[in-house]
Amino acid sequence: MSYQKVSNHRQCRAAGSLLGQLYAQTMVQSKACDQFGQLIGLETQYKIGLKRQVNGLSVSNSHTEVDHDIAVWSNKGILAMANEYRVGLGYDIHRLVEGRKLIVGGITIEHDKGLLGHSDADVALHAVTDALLGAAGLPDIGDLFPDTDPAYENADSGKLLTSALAMIAERGLRPNNVDIIIHAEAPKLSPYKKQMAANIARLLEQPEDYVNVKAKTNEGLGPLGHSDAIACSAVATLVSADA
Repeated sequence: MSYQKVSNHRQCRAAGSLLGQLYAQTMVQSKACDQFGQLIGLETQYKIGLKRQVNGLSVSNSHTEVDHDIAVWSNKGILAMANEYRVGLGYDIHRLVEGRKLIVGGITIEHDKGLLGHSDADVALHAVTDALLGAAGLPDIGDLFPDTDPAYENADSGKLLTSALAMIAERGLRPNNVDIIIHAEAPKLSPYKKQMAANIARLLEQPEDYVNVKAKTNEGLGPLGHSDAIACSAVATLVSADA
């Protein structure tokens, strides 16, 4: 065989090898595209399935494992990815004085002092109300229910919260969950946390596990630590009323 024929033979083999590599690479890319398409499809299915969930209704008739998980999660009211969450912060503080009933989280607590305020001065419900109003982009509790208005003198803070929820509903929103920290040196509020959470959940028309109440001391520091006042911080989230 001549040198020219050998050279041509080697070139053909090299070209064939290159074509084989390109074909293999094309097949790998094709499989990757197929897998990517399947992932996109599952994500779309996931989002659509979540959007179909309204207060525990079942999802589509699909038999995929993903749809099953969506059904389980959405039956618990978890609508992540399918819903826009709006977050608000609330804070309130009231002085402890003699001659007043102590009402926190809508629960009357036996104590020798109560919170001073124009309404019933429920520091927890005020913080929750402000958090919800803030999430909805509405004015705060002081603007909506001013202490200069005689109509709100000794008002039940639960009713103020209910009024605020009606305003929030007008914006197409509803409460999701609330996390609350009550700062008080005295009295000890831990024995009342479950009652407070249950009452706030009732007002929000949400399951009790959507409301968390924590009670903390101030380690003897400042007005809170000296039992001169009680304060409350709250974080609340809102979702679409259609969710």
